[in-house]
Amino acid sequence: MLFPNAIVCSTAGRLICMESRRSFAQSLRFYVGSRVVRGPDWQWDKQDGGEGHVGTIRSFESAEEVVVVWDNGVAANYRCADAYDLRILDAGPTGIKHDWTCESCRQGPIFSVLWQCAECPNCCLCSSCYNNDKHSLKHRFWRLGWPGSTGCIMEPRKKSKKIPFRGLYPGAQVVRGIDWQWDNQDGGAGGRGRIRDIQEWSKDYPRSAAYVVWDSGSQNLYRVGFDGMVDLKSISDAKGGSYYRDHLLLLGSKREGASQFRPGQSVNVELDYELVRSMQGSHGGWDDKMNEIFSSTGTVMLIDGDHDVVVEYPSGNRWTLNPAILCRAFNQSVAGLVAPMELSVALPGQQLRGIEGEYLTEPSTSRGSLRVGDIVKITDDVAKLRESNEYAGNVRAIAGKYGQIVGTSWPNATVRVSDTQWSVKVDLLTKYVLNSQRINLRPRRSKPFFSFSSTGENSSYAVELVKAAMEGNLAQCSALVTLTDVNSAVSEKGMTALKAAVIGGHATILKVLIDHGCVLEVADENGSRPIHTAAAYGHVDVVRLLIKSKVDINARNGQNNETALHIASSKGDSVVVGLLLEAGAHPSLQNINGDTPMHLALNSEADNVVNLLAANKADVVLVNNDGYNVLHEALRLKRTR
Repeated sequence: MLFPNAIVCSTAGRLICMESRRSFAQSLRFYVGSRVVRGPDWQWDKQDGGEGHVGTIRSFESAEEVVVVWDNGVAANYRCADAYDLRILDAGPTGIKHDWTCESCRQGPIFSVLWQCAECPNCCLCSSCYNNDKHSLKHRFWRLGWPGSTGCIMEPRKKSKKIPFRGLYPGAQVVRGIDWQWDNQDGGAGGRGRIRDIQEWSKDYPRSAAYVVWDSGSQNLYRVGFDGMVDLKSISDAKGGSYYRDHLLLLGSKREGASQFRPGQSVNVELDYELVRSMQGSHGGWDDKMNEIFSSTGTVMLIDGDHDVVVEYPSGNRWTLNPAILCRAFNQSVAGLVAPMELSVALPGQQLRGIEGEYLTEPSTSRGSLRVGDIVKITDDVAKLRESNEYAGNVRAIAGKYGQIVGTSWPNATVRVSDTQWSVKVDLLTKYVLNSQRINLRPRRSKPFFSFSSTGENSSYAVELVKAAMEGNLAQCSALVTLTDVNSAVSEKGMTALKAAVIGGHATILKVLIDHGCVLEVADENGSRPIHTAAAYGHVDVVRLLIKSKVDINARNGQNNETALHIASSKGDSVVVGLLLEAGAHPSLQNINGDTPMHLALNSEADNVVNLLAANKADVVLVNNDGYNVLHEALRLKRTR
């Protein structure tokens, strides 16, 4: 889709908030759906409606360019690298959250930005309370935009400029917007309505939708931010609140972002003792033995699933730390040895490039070059594993198993097997190589959008990945995802690896694809997304995994404009229906025929599904295209129980 004023950004001297362009581009995806206002480098007149007017991040064209849909309906491209055209007002619609409770409103977790008082370490505020002047205006606060961010200290609010923001908020008069797909719920093109309040479109995505009462009399919930979609356009905006302009995160700024740490890097803690203790909170907690983190340099061993950082210290202790308390340390040489920074294992005579560009000479191994991300097979020699493994545990559980290297600390590598990590000597590992061929593993390509093609030397791997996904071959898939872009893996017949895994009900395969950047919000040739396909096949584990991955469970398919709940209800699948409802699926959306899930459940004689929908407050008065609500439908079908 093309938009007005496509900005061509210079690549010279661009600032990116991650250590590489690839990881930066990946981190930006998490901000799709964020609500934004103009930034310090804005030079586009009143495309946004004026300072303080709000828009929504729709997508990223690249690591330097973002597409925004303003609440007034204007859609255009803006800069987020060389210059900062945008500030992030609210990332709540993206689902970004912190496991803290706001001291003022007592709401938890805190979505979007976490504001932590630098003078009262136990005081944390949500953005609403921060901007509504809760707590002392003389105190400085830390701004934590991401659970794994480094944080940034703010000036006291008493000295800062505060301005109102306006747009699609309660009281605004609206018409249908750029992503409208709800037929004539608004009374037809040009129909007007008024926003009653701001709600969540789906569980864990607050402030991502607006409830509208149309002049025609109908009313419903519409997307404003969820998945980057905007169903509405304001013709008369409303005030939504106020914000401290210079305290907002700049989109693309390298001052703050997703976790900047990687296994092998050296880190220090330079913050105040009490602040560190308080910030540890739900990030591993605090033990007095952890005082060593203030006087010693540690080594990052891994980043866990909560974005916390596991750091090992010279004492041998490993502590799980809040990444916001850490900073990089760059003195890498001790007694002629290279401290683990971005270590790999090289063949004799080979050299490895460190993060800063210098070449580091590493000990050799007959097993070949091993790097973070490699798939390896662990020896089946239990005795040797016991000697090398520092954890107390049953090493038989990993003997002969496949795993992935997630960190290196010579002469060991940290290997993830299923959901656990093990430290294993590298000479007990063998790199998994497809078809026993020697392959140079290159970084996977990162693409902003899904591609239905795979060309060049990776195409054969792509086809094999689809086949392995179809067969449920976990070991083969785990190796192949390192050799090809999972989003370009398509067979000769057009079957994608994603669809193959979903159709086959292979949740473990799907998890591997997700862990390697698989885009889940993509429709097949019939307009069905994975959540629709999984519901159609009744694969409970796949549905559960997709929900956990926060797909849009209210997405419509392309054939009948149905959600996954429609499909599961029509099949009488009470288990899948229950999962979807528990995850926040809207119980009363209408398909192309005007039928709600309850209409379809009645026609399928699925009383258990009808009861589930009723218990979740499904609307029983909505009529379908034949003029029947569910009560009429029950009478028509002579089903009055």
